[in-house]
Amino acid sequence: MYYVIKNQRHSNKAFTLVELIAVISIISILASIAIPRFAAYSEKAKKQVCKINCLQIERDYELYLTINGLEHSDILFDKFLDKYEKTICSDHGDITYVNGKVKCSIHSAEDKNEIEDDDSEEVPFL
Repeated sequence: MYYVIKNQRHSNKAFTLVELIAVISIISILASIAIPRFAAYSEKAKKQVCKINCLQIERDYELYLTINGLEHSDILFDKFLDKYEKTICSDHGDITYVNGKVKCSIHSAEDKNEIEDDDSEEVPFL
């Protein structure tokens, strides 16, 4: 009789197959929601880092031109960029100096698209 009671206690501690399937399905649903959001935050962070790096290089380049009394040229800007050993844009965009602004070929184009989308005359849906 003691043997039967011991087996009943032991079997009550285990998970059933249905419980395991339910837990796995809940975890997979939560993961399918969380992973795309994480990827979006990651892309946004890359864009912000590139933007900040471009602003810093713009300030440094303008300071370099002012201190040395030089005029801007594309060759001079390329030589100035060679001093930076680190990658400015994590997506390896081309960095250019146009109209007094340092721009990334990838992320500056995205900024223009966002500005054009914001200027629409439609009333947002509330």
